[in-house]
Amino acid sequence: MLGDTDWKRLFRPNGALHVWRDVSPSALDERIASLRMPRRVSFERLGAEQLRELEPALSPSYKRGIYFPDSGHVISPPALVAGLMDRAAALGASILSARVEAIVP
Repeated sequence: MLGDTDWKRLFRPNGALHVWRDVSPSALDERIASLRMPRRVSFERLGAEQLRELEPALSPSYKRGIYFPDSGHVISPPALVAGLMDRAAALGASILSARVEAIVP
């Protein structure tokens, strides 16, 4: 929604690494992986040796991981929200401001 220019200004594509101490994936891990594949989420399963190559200072107690090369982080969440609001307004959305009194689970 932001367009390439604003997205590239706000997003740093430096990947994301999730690590585990257990060697074998659980049933939940396999279920989550099956949800990623049809959505074309790019990821690589890593063993202990590959983890050390990627993150040499990582504790040796971590035995496996998943690396998401296309992930990253937003350098300014307020700027992201402002950009999305501006874009939405340009597309005809109404922007409302309100005070939050409480958040109830």
